Amino acid sequence: MSIQRRFLWGGPGLNKKISWVKWDCVCRDKVKGGLGVPDLLRKNLALLGKWWYRFGDGVENLWKRVVREKYYGGRSEVDITAVEYSRVSKLWRDIIKIGGQSSRLRNMLVEGFKWEVGEGNKVDFWQERWAGDKTLRDLCPRLYALAVKKEGKVSDMGKWDEGRWAWHVEWRRGTIGREKDEEGVLEKALEGVKLKEGVRDVWKWRHEMDGKYVVKTAYVFLDSMESALEDQICKLIWCRLVPSKVAFFRWRLCLNRLPTKENLQKRGVQLQEEGMFCEFCNGVVEEANHLFCICYKTWLVWVEVLNWWGLESVLPNTVVGVAEFFIYELGRIVGKEIGSCLFLVVAWYVWYRRNAQVFREDEGIPENLLERVQVKTFLWLKAKVNGCVFPFHEWQSCPTECAKAVKRHKRMRKQFSKEAAPPR
Repeated sequence: MSIQRRFLWGGPGLNKKISWVKWDCVCRDKVKGGLGVPDLLRKNLALLGKWWYRFGDGVENLWKRVVREKYYGGRSEVDITAVEYSRVSKLWRDIIKIGGQSSRLRNMLVEGFKWEVGEGNKVDFWQERWAGDKTLRDLCPRLYALAVKKEGKVSDMGKWDEGRWAWHVEWRRGTIGREKDEEGVLEKALEGVKLKEGVRDVWKWRHEMDGKYVVKTAYVFLDSMESALEDQICKLIWCRLVPSKVAFFRWRLCLNRLPTKENLQKRGVQLQEEGMFCEFCNGVVEEANHLFCICYKTWLVWVEVLNWWGLESVLPNTVVGVAEFFIYELGRIVGKEIGSCLFLVVAWYVWYRRNAQVFREDEGIPENLLERVQVKTFLWLKAKVNGCVFPFHEWQSCPTECAKAVKRHKRMRKQFSKEAAPPR
């Protein structure tokens, strides 16, 4: 992970630079506000889980016989975790640790497994999941405290009577009060389970219809347990009409993780007091909302862009608010993707001109910035949208009609694709 992190923030030289976003956020799926970078910890755990599943899937293999002979005294029916860690190899130690309680991720993975009971001589009656989504210990805690055999297997909790299995769980005393209610819950849970004589107990993976463990679904399951960013931010981040580096820029912009002077100071970068002010107006401390929305020079650019589209509106004073305005308000007229693209082009140029002024001492925002915005949006649309067949002068003079033409073309292509699709 260290190499991945250094490459993301430091480039191919793997230079150590500021990590602007927490790695957990980077590894989230794109729909949750991350970059979708694979989390090696979860990936490794999902791969190790494959071996844990295969050891208990009921299929006999040579490697299982070797492991049982080496670590479990050759016994055919064993608990994979019933071995001293000091006696096993590091690889097998990592595999059996999945069944322990030492990690939240491991616990989540183990919850994805469930026993399909055959004879019931391998499955712990109280401690493992086999009669529902919960263990019977969690489902009936009072009865568990009252049970005589707390460590017994399923096959120990009843007997065969003329080819039929009859449950018989022993209690230290008679049940009273809420214990009787839990007794009814236990009976209902056991009703749906039929033991099968001569059939082995096998592992099942609950997230696949056939019960077979798949590394991909295990990784997705582990990733799904992580919390997402606010839904409104997730919807603002990605746009297929812009280059990847620009989408990455907006991801950082919406998370307020660009190296503005305020953010640099928060991360311990020492700046002179007079160097903390906005490069364009030199009036207040430079932070994202001021630089991209509130600064009067930037505000004039947004006004010019709205006038180009024939609109007049009071813009919000936050980056997320302006992004929402272009995507949803302007997007109702020209389409969300074009509105999103337009917001990104303006924000990208503002950041570019700010950096040019900081590092090259160029002029700030030039007077012809609107023309540059028009050219850039036109080029990106021509490269990404098949329906963009109008010339540049039309895009410059009547952008709304051009955007509506793109929307109509996309609807026609979508309708044609549905009609041309073969019947199922």
